[in-house]
Amino acid sequence: MTKERIIAEICRTAKENGGAVLGWRQFETVTGITYYDWFGKFWTRWGDAVREAGLEPNRMKEPYSDGLLLEKLASLTRKLGRVPVRGDLLLAATGDNSFPSESVFRRLGSKRRWAVRIIEYCEAHAGNDDVASLMESSRQS
Repeated sequence: MTKERIIAEICRTAKENGGAVLGWRQFETVTGITYYDWFGKFWTRWGDAVREAGLEPNRMKEPYSDGLLLEKLASLTRKLGRVPVRGDLLLAATGDNSFPSESVFRRLGSKRRWAVRIIEYCEAHAGNDDVASLMESSRQS
């Protein structure tokens, strides 16, 4: 495997991806060029390979705010008419690119803690009495 071929593939796959550079794992899946074909041989970081290809590496996503997570949970709760479970979060994220992945919600704590936080969110944001009511009933059961 040559450095030139890897650079050419980085450019080709980025072009095919609308100009967005693939991460190294996806690059490996798409091209068959493995991590060990470049790591420690030509570059120590994927971003260095991308820069050498004349492209800008992807930036890490900013974390979701707790407020946005609570808003998404409140909206999903309203849509379902009940407190969401893990599977609901997975389905919501699959069907909507703007919905955070299920694992992100873990940082809000347990479902009991969700209920408390969503009730507080609903009290601070008018028009969410229905969601607060669903959360209250889930806390009592």
